Amino acid sequence: SGVGQADKDKLARAVAVAETSGCTDGTALKRNNCHGIMCWDKKGKRYPCYFPSQGSSFAEFKRIWFKPNGYYKGVVPDIALATKYSGSDHTDTWLCNVHGAYYGIKIPDCHGYLQNTFPDQYATYF
Repeated sequence: SGVGQADKDKLARAVAVAETSGCTDGTALKRNNCHGIMCWDKKGKRYPCYFPSQGSSFAEFKRIWFKPNGYYKGVVPDIALATKYSGSDHTDTWLCNVHGAYYGIKIPDCHGYLQNTFPDQYATYF
């Protein structure tokens, strides 16, 4: 799945926009985690990872997404990859925000993004 091979830097920035408004809120400020990357403790409990810098978050995202033979295959996300990465947490909005940031377009309303209720020029980004 996916929508073609992605540019590493563009996709990392786009996912940071979707996850933390471009590293400006939430876990990005408290943990330098711009991408919502999760870690697990010894008991198997998930928690947002801490990074020494925002740059480290970007590097880890690229390692995860572009890992050879990895799940994400280094492609622009489609709904299946968005669901896997976001954990089904408002997946349509997440994907809409990632695509908007990645392709440099302003999508005025992400509601209905997956139902093709958006203008035709956005349909090619699916």
